[in-house]
Amino acid sequence: MSTRPGKADRAIFGAGLTSTAPTRRICAPARPQSALGRVPITVSGVISDCGPTGLACSAGSGATGGGLTKVGSGTLTLAGANTYTGPTLVNGGILNVTGSLVSAVTVNAGGMLTGNGTIGGLDVGSGGTVAPGNSIGTLRVAGDVSFEQGSIYQVKANAAGQSDKITASGAATIAGGTVQVLAQSGTYLRQTRYTILTASGRVSGTFTNTTSNLAFLTPVLSYDPNDVFLTLIRNDITFASLRADASSARSSSETQTQTQISHQANHLPALSEPIQPNVNQAYSQNCSTRPDQSGD
Repeated sequence: MSTRPGKADRAIFGAGLTSTAPTRRICAPARPQSALGRVPITVSGVISDCGPTGLACSAGSGATGGGLTKVGSGTLTLAGANTYTGPTLVNGGILNVTGSLVSAVTVNAGGMLTGNGTIGGLDVGSGGTVAPGNSIGTLRVAGDVSFEQGSIYQVKANAAGQSDKITASGAATIAGGTVQVLAQSGTYLRQTRYTILTASGRVSGTFTNTTSNLAFLTPVLSYDPNDVFLTLIRNDITFASLRADASSARSSSETQTQTQISHQANHLPALSEPIQPNVNQAYSQNCSTRPDQSGD
């Protein structure tokens, strides 16, 4: 891709398909958007400035590098060694980088960045998500990393002590956001520690929240000058105890309801003789013939 003086140029990747304006300036296979919708695609060629060789921009033309924007709900995989120098924006769907980008990537609300490739920088905005790897893997950043308030860092981890990770050659600035732990099934130790972010240029700031998809694992974050650590701590909550707690809560709620009905019935004003037996009968049916909802 290239741009003429004063004119920005960007390839727009939609719901798994591509459109460009103008198409002659993108140096990778391109197709217009179509009704195929969410069909994922992989670009294994090179997206570059100034033609496939990088020499198409005439000297002194004032041309600058183009950028790429991912929109729509599909998945776009970039598997080549892409050398375009403009910004990369993920505004929707998934951008999966398994190759490399010279460009820095900004993940905006509704977008997700995945993959185990290398990118030129990373900024995760509010509502944006970064999830390294395609299973458990490492995303490499040849530059700085930043997490904004409301951003999401999604980390997969397993009982063997492996997890997703981001490594950056620059600094990491964390202004809030959530670390969302997706722990895989397995037998976990009482405590397992993972390094989920390393920045050669120093880590500053902290995440605001952490969550875990497994109730018996409590996630705890810690920091040193160059790293962010995740520790998963077994909290002795078992599936059996969760079920027992739910059953107990359900029984307690039913008992409380029955007590309230009894209290209300006992404090009703005196009724005439023909009506009182009907009230007693309704109360008895409510408490004694209520369907069993224990689920056991």
